[in-house]
Amino acid sequence: MPNCEHPLTRARHRWQDAHDRGSTAVELALAVPILLAGVLLILVCLRAGAAHIDVTSAASAAARAAAAQRTPALADAAARDSATASLAGLCQGVTVTVDDSRFARGGAVTVTVTCTADLHHLSGINLPGQITTSQTATSPIDLWRQEPNP
Repeated sequence: MPNCEHPLTRARHRWQDAHDRGSTAVELALAVPILLAGVLLILVCLRAGAAHIDVTSAASAAARAAAAQRTPALADAAARDSATASLAGLCQGVTVTVDDSRFARGGAVTVTVTCTADLHHLSGINLPGQITTSQTATSPIDLWRQEPNP
């Protein structure tokens, strides 16, 4: 059976087919970088959340370490050592603040840990910028513990 389609109609169909194939390539070329950027953003947010959790854990451990000491000076040193060891490799700058104003039997010690991390360390690629997170934890001091000798 002969083709009854008009030659101009056939040419238009061929042109539309070629145009559709080209538009798919353009759409793919635009969609892939956008999807990769979205995945990267999600990964950086997840790592930043994990860093926040790590700082929370470090603050809690530092407060417990400080509360176990017998003097405010030892508590300050123990809190700094604990927080620094917990955040080694994650933070470029760790600041530890110990509030020992209620450091006595039945009192409490409060530790604030601030961590500044480069996004490069959080994401694994060379992203510019830093993220700073800070957490505070309080630990009670045992009511029945023995006081240091003067």
